[in-house]
Amino acid sequence: MIDRDTSTWVAALDYLSAAKDAPEMCRSAAADALALYSKAAALHADMTARQAEERAALDRADRAQVAGLLIELRDTKRANLAAASDHVQALRDVYAKADRHARLAERLLVAVSSHARGGCLLQHQDALLQWIAQRRDSKPTTCGATDLLPDHVQFLYAWLPADWHQPFDENLTMHHHRRLALIYDDTWTVPYRASLTWLWRQVALGNVERGRNKRLYSTRRALDLPEVPPAKPTPLVPPVRPF
Repeated sequence: MIDRDTSTWVAALDYLSAAKDAPEMCRSAAADALALYSKAAALHADMTARQAEERAALDRADRAQVAGLLIELRDTKRANLAAASDHVQALRDVYAKADRHARLAERLLVAVSSHARGGCLLQHQDALLQWIAQRRDSKPTTCGATDLLPDHVQFLYAWLPADWHQPFDENLTMHHHRRLALIYDDTWTVPYRASLTWLWRQVALGNVERGRNKRLYSTRRALDLPEVPPAKPTPLVPPVRPF
């Protein structure tokens, strides 16, 4: 059975491999990982089914063994213990082989699943981050989720190492945030959303590098921040009356 984390990754890789605007290296890595995972999952399913079939056949033979010997003992002078024992032992050998194959297929699936759960993209993290930034920058001031930033893209961004070096440029209003918010809220302050928009644009343009600690920093000064719509007032929540 596919676990929830793997299923989320499979869906994200499927989305990435089909995204025509994504870097070819990312699309190719995602497609290759999906193909490999599909093969490993199918092999594991086949071996697990064979294991169950051989286990059932062994159990049936084991249960019928004594009953068959009783019939032989009743109808003949002696019961053929050797033949009965050899038959069950042969089924045990067949099951043992099927069990080994199923366990080996499971180990293979675990290894392939690890590759699908981000391993296939480890060498392309910066390219993937820039692609996400380009999508964010295509609608720079839009608040809320957009068609270019669906759950799959948000999931991939959450996986990426994208912490920023502190402190930020003095002209940016980033408080103490280490990661850039991908989805904006229209109640956030104008300086904060303008700073986010400027930073995402630098990532989209490739104007960022990683320091020794692998954290991001911009190679440009924040001199001209983009204009963003005014913040909407925070809705008042009426107090809840106690019963």
